[in-house]
Amino acid sequence: MLDLSITYGPFNTFIKYQNWIREIQNLVDPTFYAIIDKTTPKPVGVVSYLQIDQEKGSIEVGHLNFSNLLKRTKTATEATYLMMNYTLEDTNGNGIL
Repeated sequence: MLDLSITYGPFNTFIKYQNWIREIQNLVDPTFYAIIDKTTPKPVGVVSYLQIDQEKGSIEVGHLNFSNLLKRTKTATEATYLMMNYTLEDTNGNGIL
């Protein structure tokens, strides 16, 4: 199913994808992250935090774009879990919220 809220892609060349990465790399909201498979170590996906509102205690985990190497894998589950967990509690005991 096509998500009409996504305003970028699909990228038919690597150069177009690189240009998009350059455009979004310094954004604060959304803040994008690459998912790296530690076993390969290849980038296999992109995710972001967005709509961060500390006052209301809300955050969205979105822009989940998983390559075929990541879809339906334990690594995908772990990456999603780690993002959700980090929103509530980072390694210092302080979450984003």
